[in-house]
Order: sequence, then structure tokens, then C-alpha cells
Amino acid sequence: MKKLPKDITDNQTKEPPKEEVKAIENNEKTEKPVKKNDTPATTSLKIKASLEGFKIILGSKQARLFDIQVEGITSDVSQSSEKTLVNLILSDLRIFDPYKEARYRKIISQQGDDKDLLRVDLSLFNHPVGYEKPLDVYDCDVKVEFAKANIVFLFKHIDALLVFLDTLDKTKTALGIASTLADDIYKQIKKLQEQAFKVHLDVTFNAPNIIIPTNSYSDEALFLDLGKLTLKTNFRDDEMKSLIERQNIRLENILASRVKLDEDNNVHGEAVLLECTELNTVINRLLYPEKVKTQPGVSIKVEWESVHFRLAKGDYSCVMKVLMENVSENIRDQIPDSFQNEQYNYITEKQREQEDELTKAVIKRRTELVSNEVVPTLKLRATIKTLALTLYLGDSDMSTRREPRNDKLKLADVEIDMLEAMFCQKSDGNFKATALVKNFLLDDLRATNKRESVTRMMDRHFTVAPDPHMLVAIFEFTPKTTDAAARRKLTAQLESLYICISLDYLMKLQDFFISGLPSGNTESKPQPPPPPPATTDQLEHDTNRNKLDARLSTVPTKTPVPAPKPPTTEPNPDADVET
Repeated sequence: MKKLPKDITDNQTKEPPKEEVKAIENNEKTEKPVKKNDTPATTSLKIKASLEGFKIILGSKQARLFDIQVEGITSDVSQSSEKTLVNLILSDLRIFDPYKEARYRKIISQQGDDKDLLRVDLSLFNHPVGYEKPLDVYDCDVKVEFAKANIVFLFKHIDALLVFLDTLDKTKTALGIASTLADDIYKQIKKLQEQAFKVHLDVTFNAPNIIIPTNSYSDEALFLDLGKLTLKTNFRDDEMKSLIERQNIRLENILASRVKLDEDNNVHGEAVLLECTELNTVINRLLYPEKVKTQPGVSIKVEWESVHFRLAKGDYSCVMKVLMENVSENIRDQIPDSFQNEQYNYITEKQREQEDELTKAVIKRRTELVSNEVVPTLKLRATIKTLALTLYLGDSDMSTRREPRNDKLKLADVEIDMLEAMFCQKSDGNFKATALVKNFLLDDLRATNKRESVTRMMDRHFTVAPDPHMLVAIFEFTPKTTDAAARRKLTAQLESLYICISLDYLMKLQDFFISGLPSGNTESKPQPPPPPPATTDQLEHDTNRNKLDARLSTVPTKTPVPAPKPPTTEPNPDADVET
């Protein structure tokens, strides 16, 4: 009789075939990775949202102030037991001047349409309680990418925004909301500091281009390219200071220039005014400051290798026009009084009293939470190794872009070596600021100056050793206490200087700065064609001397002068300059 096959029970194991055993042995010999059957964390929440765009118009019944257009907003949120992911994309943001005849309609716009304006990726990790995180494990990971944008800075736009906020009485409302949330925010910050909340940042910020016209109708402007900013975070352990968070900030490709714009606001001519190397900043923050009370909680170190300004007489005049004309423009003169007097009060008097009481309570609570022990909180050290300024006679060539300057038209060269600034602050408000200058030079670089003549106008005295600083300034502040009043102390030390006085050179410098000042009716009249470039220093000197004599001849005397006739045309309010 044949025996029936027995069923394999759960407790029994079935031997694998010989072929499978050989395959397993070969896999172990070749050290191939074996796939794991670990089940991934299931997603408990997932949200996707998109908005094609919207438009906001700021204004009143009398006038429109700003047109704001936002396009392409998408967000994606997913949450699991291990982490929460948030993704946000903003395609474009544009702010326009609603006046169609405005010279600069685009106040904020993106440079090019090849990429999104803003992209933010946020990751929040849910670590188990009591988990000791290694250095490369974070609580929060933030990655930000920002595309290049163009910003037109006109002071009248800032003034219009202030007028709008003033009519809405938003200032007090914002203060009330801020005071309401201040206590909770303060508690959260203290809680995060106690937990050593580790945030990893990876930011690539294409800093915007800022265009600052001389006024609202001018085609001449200052152009400031803030370059590219990168920010990265890392952590390191220190035996003395425990865990340290380090932020490395790098700003490169910074450029400032004077530009001539066409009708479409494209750069037609350009003269470089500022050339500099990359700016490096390192910020160290102690995540456990209570363990090391002798070290500041935040330490900042800034290093700049070289900064070089180049100014011709026309460039200096353009800078002064921006300060005297752009800043003097305002929108209040163009808005009716009825609009300026409109007030929209969203809070009652009783609510204001409650907010004031809440503010006082928050301040009192902060004072109670702050320890009486005085510890260092902030330390800042900034260094510029070389800071230089070169002045040129005549005007820059604005017919081309970035034309090299003529070295024969150099007037002066100012150089500061090793400019340092230090700032230390303590928890009781006591601080100390120090400024140091290693060396200061001033050279006369005129081409007509003979080789055997003196060209060094200012320097360290030859009897002084080269090691000490030429200038040391220290400012100390001690806050008011119950026992003593506030104390301020300023100490300055200046080493012996070598100064050469040349009357001809001083008059040349005076003519550079005085004749470069713009007149009040410069923009109301058509601009004459630019004079031919100077060929020799003598021609430049004669021209400036004639201008100076003409101004001196117009000095008023006691002889009565008839009043000028009133203008037949209405004066342009944008051309008025207040000094």
C-alpha cells in the first residue's frame, strides 16, 4: 500500500530547491543588495491647489494708486507619519502704475519669462520623542529659489503707499494685532530654542535689479544689480559651545552703474560706478546658549575684499539729482484734500484700550521671563580690506555700454585700507561699538601734474610706525538702571597725519562738487547736446573757471533788482527742489 503524502504544517519548513540555494549563495558572494519589503509610510493627507491668477487695485473713489497682478499660484501639501511636505510656486508678480502715460509703468516685474518667480519647498520631519539627531538630520528643511526681478524705485510710490495706509488707519490696527500675538510668538520661540529646533536652509536668491530714476520723467537713472545671494545652513559640534548652527551667506556679482534708457526702458548707455568682490557673511548661533554663558548667542562675521567707486562729474550730478529730485517727489499734492481726510476706523475706542492693556501685559511678562543675569547676546565683526574712490574730470561716455574710462582725466584717488567695525551687545542692553582704520591715502592724479611735483596729498606721517591704526573710535552705552542714569562714552584716537595743502588742487575739488550740483529747472527745460569730451586738463580747468566766475557775478547786492516776470506756463511740480 502506498503512503499518502503528508500536508506541510505551519511549524514545518519546506527546503528550497537546489537551484534556489545556489542562487542565494551566488548573491551573497557578489554582494548584491537584497530588496527589502519594508512598507513605506502611508500618506494621511494630500492637498493640491492651483490658482490661475488674480488682480488687486489699490486706490479710492478719486484715484487708483497701484495695479497688482498675480499669476500662476500652485501649492501641494502632503502629510505622513514621518514628515510633512509643502511645495509652493509663484509664476509671476507684477505691480503697475495705473497712469497709462507714466514714464515708468512697471514698478515690479520679472526679468524674463523662462522660469517661475518663486519656488519654496518645505519639509517638516516628525522625529520620535527622545530621538538624538545626528548632525545631518534636521527638524525642518527649506529650499527657496527666486528668479531675477526688476524694481523701479520712485519715492512718490512709497509716498502713495503711506497715504493709502494712513487713510485706512492700518498702523494702529497692525499694532493691535501684533500685540495680541506677541505673547504666543514669544512662547513658541522660547520653546523652539529649548528644543534646539534645527532648520536647514538652502536658498538661491537672484537678487533684483533696482532702477532709481532721477525723477518720474527722466531717462537717466542709477542701476543697482544686487547680484546673486546664496544661503546654506550646516551644523557642527563643539566641545566648549555644544551644538552650533552656521549660516553661510554669499553675495556675488554686485554692480552699480549710471544708465541711459530708451523709450522701452532698455539700457542704451551705461557707465560703471561700483565694482566690488563677493561679500561673505558667516552667522553662528548657539542652539544651547544656557550651557555656555560666556559666549554670545549669535556671532556674525562679514568680510569684503575690495569695494571701488568711480565717479565722473556727470555721475556725481546724477547721484545728486536722485537725492534732490526723486526723493522730493510726492503724491500728496496730486490727491484731493477730501481723499486725504478720509479715515476708515475698523476698531473702536474700547478695543484700543484693551489692546493697550494687552501690550502692557506682554511687556511685563517679557520682563519677568528675562533673567537678571547679564550674558553676551550678539557679536558682530565686519571687515573691508580695501575701500577706494576715484574721481574723474568731465563726463562719462553714455553713448555705449561700459566704455573704459580715460585715465588721463583722473582727478583724485582715495583709498582706505583695512576698515573694521566691531559691535558687542549684552542682555541688559549694554553695547560697545568700535571702528578702526588702518591706513588712509589721498593722491592727486591729474595728468598735468609733473612727475617731480608732490602727488601724495594725505598719508600716515613718516615718523609714525606702520603697525598702529590711524583712526580708532569707540562708543560705549550703558542703559539706565535704578541706581544710575544712562551713560554714553565716545573715545577717538587719531595718529599723526601727513597733509599736503595745494590751493590749486583744493579749488579743483571744490569745482568738481559744486558745479556737479543740479539746478532746479534742469528737467523742465530740454537738455542741450553734451559738449565734446575734454582733450586736455587745461581746457577743463578754463571751462570750470568760467562757470565759477559766472556764479560769482550773480551774487545779489544792495542795489534793488526788479522782480522777475511771472511765467506764462504752469510750473512743473516735479521740478521743484527743496534744499
